Amino acid sequence: MSCFPTPPIEPARRGPAPARGLRVSLIALVAVAGVSVATSRAYAQKSPTAQACLERAYQHLVGDRFADAAAELETAVRFEPRFAYGWYLLASASRRAGDPDRAAFAYRRYAELRPADPDPYFGLGLSLAAVGDRAGARAALDKFVEADRRPSSASFIDEARRRMTALEHDDGKAAAQVSAERNGQAAGLLAARKFAEAAEFLRASIAQAPADAAAWYKLGFALRQAGQPVEAAKAYRRSITLRPEDADAYYGLGQVLVAANRPEEALVSFRTYVRAAKDRGDPRWISKARQEIARLESGPRPPRPEGAAPPAAVAPPPAATAPAASPPAGRRATSPSPSLADAHSTVGGEPTPAPPKTAP
Repeated sequence: MSCFPTPPIEPARRGPAPARGLRVSLIALVAVAGVSVATSRAYAQKSPTAQACLERAYQHLVGDRFADAAAELETAVRFEPRFAYGWYLLASASRRAGDPDRAAFAYRRYAELRPADPDPYFGLGLSLAAVGDRAGARAALDKFVEADRRPSSASFIDEARRRMTALEHDDGKAAAQVSAERNGQAAGLLAARKFAEAAEFLRASIAQAPADAAAWYKLGFALRQAGQPVEAAKAYRRSITLRPEDADAYYGLGQVLVAANRPEEALVSFRTYVRAAKDRGDPRWISKARQEIARLESGPRPPRPEGAAPPAAVAPPPAATAPAASPPAGRRATSPSPSLADAHSTVGGEPTPAPPKTAP
């Protein structure tokens, strides 16, 4: 099961002019990798499961079945979490499948594994633009333009600059003010335990300011308390997309995944929360997260009735006011990675690193 259920959001953006179609690009990609699927075994051979998923993912990508490819790739990186190229393919496939939240998560994970590579910042910029985070999208695209000096990237750099110019036309200050006012009303409704009403207020706020991570977090909290774990998971994930350094959203996501009877994914969220909150989190919630991890690791969780509400106090409550804006997305790239700087192909209308020739 995919760790990031695909929400019915806007269709994937078309790639910039240099792309001539994903099918042609992937054929070129496979050629760079060594023409045959056998070559792919050289860089996914640590786990037979990951290898089998990667081979199926290639077939889905060539057939433009992006959601199927993303599901296979997510399993591959679960078994080989440091398989950087797998994370990049997961990001690109997810973006093309219309799931910018999963795409942004995967692009950022690739950037952690390959901090000197500029490639992920182009796709990350497109993903953040798709969710309405104009400032984050500009920052990511600017990082790509600043870091990429390869002649083969000239057309993508031009496209990134064009998109940055388009994103500068609206700073969103008026929408942010409306969102802040509605967030205040929603906080009062949450305190009064009027979760359905709070969710409606927050949806109206998000319609005005879709990049308001605090509103998405509050919406996840309200939907979780209202007994809608699937919708709550989508809201928490959007909050994480917009502000990945905010640990609390990972805790709330873990709880709704438990409620949705998805313990493996819940474990990932709780472990992420503990790592992110270690130095600055509330010890009470860190302790609760560790208890959940121990319980989930000890065996299968007793099934919860479909649609049943989780316990009343299971996550840090959202703040009454929106936190400060998140810092620019991703890490600063400094120079092209020697292993990826030369070979360059196109997947889904974005620059793509060459596949590694050795196991990750």
